[in-house]
Amino acid sequence: RWGRVHWVAVQPAWQRQGIGRKLLVSVCHRLRDLGHESVFLTTSPIRHEALYLYLSVGFLPRIVQPSDWEIWQAVASKLGDTKLKAWLRTSGQ
Repeated sequence: RWGRVHWVAVQPAWQRQGIGRKLLVSVCHRLRDLGHESVFLTTSPIRHEALYLYLSVGFLPRIVQPSDWEIWQAVASKLGDTKLKAWLRTSGQ
């Protein structure tokens, strides 16, 4: 049921040109075409540029424990992501 995106990367010389976004969206569409109902990926909260991309495409964090909540609140503040901040407020912690 779940498809996994693993290691999205673009050579530094080609970054900030929309290639990562196009690649990620294409992979998500391919996973859907293969029958997956949902998609997940893992990353680190210090990879701010990657997090910005993933959040902008529609990925949301998985909150498992209270420390996850604190980390994602810090990420939302660091990125200035109002949608993530709102999602964290309404997702109930």
